[in-house]
Amino acid sequence: MAKRLYVAQILAVIVVCVTFATILWLLVTTKKGVGESYNSRVRTMQQQRFRPGTFQCNKYRNEEVHGRYFAMCRFENICLNKKGQFVLTKEKDSFFNDEWFDTFNGKAWLYAQGNFKTNRGFVPIHLKDGILEYEYNTNNLFLNRKGGKSKVETSKDFKYVQGSSFALYRFAAGNAGHILSENMAMTIAQMLSFDDVTLDNNIIFLEDTHDTSKPDWVLASYGYLPTVDKFSIEWFSLISNNPVQQLCHDENGYKVVNAPCRNVASAVESDEFIVCYERLYMGHSVSNLEEPYGREVMNPTFRNLIYDKLKLPHQRDLKKKKFTVVIQRKKLSSPHGMIISNVDEIAEYLRENVPNDPIFKQSGKELEILPIQLEDFTTVEQIKLLHDLDVYLTTHGSGAYLSYVISDKSLVIQSPHCSVNNGTKFCYQNEATSTYANVQLMNYLYLLPPGVEADCTPRPLKHNPNNCDPILDHKLMYRAVLGHFKSIYASEIYQ
Repeated sequence: MAKRLYVAQILAVIVVCVTFATILWLLVTTKKGVGESYNSRVRTMQQQRFRPGTFQCNKYRNEEVHGRYFAMCRFENICLNKKGQFVLTKEKDSFFNDEWFDTFNGKAWLYAQGNFKTNRGFVPIHLKDGILEYEYNTNNLFLNRKGGKSKVETSKDFKYVQGSSFALYRFAAGNAGHILSENMAMTIAQMLSFDDVTLDNNIIFLEDTHDTSKPDWVLASYGYLPTVDKFSIEWFSLISNNPVQQLCHDENGYKVVNAPCRNVASAVESDEFIVCYERLYMGHSVSNLEEPYGREVMNPTFRNLIYDKLKLPHQRDLKKKKFTVVIQRKKLSSPHGMIISNVDEIAEYLRENVPNDPIFKQSGKELEILPIQLEDFTTVEQIKLLHDLDVYLTTHGSGAYLSYVISDKSLVIQSPHCSVNNGTKFCYQNEATSTYANVQLMNYLYLLPPGVEADCTPRPLKHNPNNCDPILDHKLMYRAVLGHFKSIYASEIYQ
């Protein structure tokens, strides 16, 4: 009897072990199906020895007019050399025809800057006949041609970067609005277009924004040079699990290192490879700042990547105790002006009247009014604050573009852009952010009754002599805030 019991126990242990091993095998080998990234569907670097250079690009009508052949491309097994050139190694007879190789070799295939305002964003691709062979154990590269095989010269710190990488030139990257709507939106568009949405990526900046010897260098910062590195690195770090990198050069030639780095005069002209990328994405479609229409589809993906990086829930907790209204108090020193003139009046009116509403009282919620200067918070602190709010009253500019990272079921009210000319006040609404579908965004002018004009306080500035700071009707703000409260929490209130 004891022996039979012992055998049964042994069999039970074996069954448990086999079951556990089977579950592990399924977890490792089963594909994710819908929504799985391209990153998860390719073979790992260890499984590949021969690495032919390939590309997959999309093209818009009349691209050649803009000086490029393609809009966006995914390159596989593309390398950078010490001259700072991208080199794609691909057998000449694998191209579409004999002329293709010579026609496209060394020409600008893409434009990789967030805005078309300069020539600095063009990216030439140099072609090399053959197939790369990579020895994982020795970190050596070889070039295979029909005539034989030869070793490829590489730098002493050569790396083969596995996974997905995204390279770009920065534009106006010292300003949060431009970073989000032009620089980062360009990268998110590539992720979505090529089905490779992942935090397990590498971001590479292709320039030193402080290098005054380069053409159009100033537009990399667009007048925000002191903050360009800080802002661009902080924000791009939120869509990648790896340190942001940068291409720069010193006396030994070009290199790719963690950003930021400064260029030093280089005397080296070498074809040595410094890095090769398993997959590299580059290219630009249109500015999401100037032409946002139809591109709002990317906003939830953009926001959720950042939420995943910061481990924030994708949805707000509607059962939270506080109902939070954040009002942007833009600094008087802002060079463009357009601050909300009467922040304190609005805040005080909301504090006095919202808690006295019978429905609000019934909810048991606590009203929290936060007039804030965004500059007083770090980038991560800003995102966490915006993640938890219910209503966001913001100004024209970077504050409004932060709507990218606001949760569903939040209300954003954007103040108008006002000016005064020859004593005549005029206000209009910036329509770009009204395209965002990830939040309920309401332009202030649409809240005004028919025939009522917006008011503003003239305050001439050096960079904006016609500036007129908008004055928002505090009673309209009260109605909008309370109306949003009732619509969002109705099921909780009336149950």
